[in-house]
Amino acid sequence: MSTSIRRILAATDFSEPAAQAAERAALLARGHGARLWLAHAFESAGVLAAGTDAAGLPVSDKALVDGVCAHLADAAAALASRHGIEVRPVLLQGLLHRALPRFVEDEGIDLVVVGARGERHLLDHLLGSTAQRVVQTATRPTLVVRQPPATSYRRVVAATDFSDAARAAARFASMLLPDAQLLLLHVHEAPYDRQLAYAGIDDTRREHYRKQSALDAMHSLESFAASLGAPGHHAVPALRSGHPIQAIGEFVAESSADLLVIGSSGKSRIEAGLLGSVSQHALSRLDRDVLIVPPGP
Repeated sequence: MSTSIRRILAATDFSEPAAQAAERAALLARGHGARLWLAHAFESAGVLAAGTDAAGLPVSDKALVDGVCAHLADAAAALASRHGIEVRPVLLQGLLHRALPRFVEDEGIDLVVVGARGERHLLDHLLGSTAQRVVQTATRPTLVVRQPPATSYRRVVAATDFSDAARAAARFASMLLPDAQLLLLHVHEAPYDRQLAYAGIDDTRREHYRKQSALDAMHSLESFAASLGAPGHHAVPALRSGHPIQAIGEFVAESSADLLVIGSSGKSRIEAGLLGSVSQHALSRLDRDVLIVPPGP
């Protein structure tokens, strides 16, 4: 994984959520002195599907492409003007989640930025959002933007299971947002607690076991923070108990975090939980931006 942010790509379908994502990408590009691409994926419609013009004549794919290219160039120019940066428009052919990975690899993109929703809200609800499909095929960190980018990120929650993937995600978030407060969250559940209850262990002994287990988890969390190096020196460890989906959502809300960071590969629990149900829940339900960081090459 890159050790600096030099190339950022924002995907757009010209919807309002995509415009918010592009603004966030531009803010990050300006802050890092990075190059910014504004990409739109175009699906070939064919003459019949393209319809007719005002005179009733068939509209060819070329005419559609020319129109999309002009609109994309105007959007890139406006974004560049607002932020004082260079923005390169790029038209990709095919579905975004299929066309994007190759371009990202070829250009060495460090960060992909997408809106949480596109222009096809009903289809997204039925089939899963474009953002979710982009995340599933991503080989580079992907920032899914839900909130208007009024300010820089100030408080970031990085969920961790103490894995290498979670460590890489926290480090990337710290590199991307060096001025933000980093909160390291671990959702803890005492192992074998239910089995102890079934075995008839009394409540006092079980409570002692839970407290000791939580203490051990906090020590592991502090060790994890130390393993991050410089970013961990100012990170704030936070331990919560319960189900990951509920506990993470509650903590993000109570801490007034701007961003949730999740590593996309970890131990069995986080891989089945955070990457699966929690990340999907965050992408579809959480009213915060979400950064998904896949394992590095």
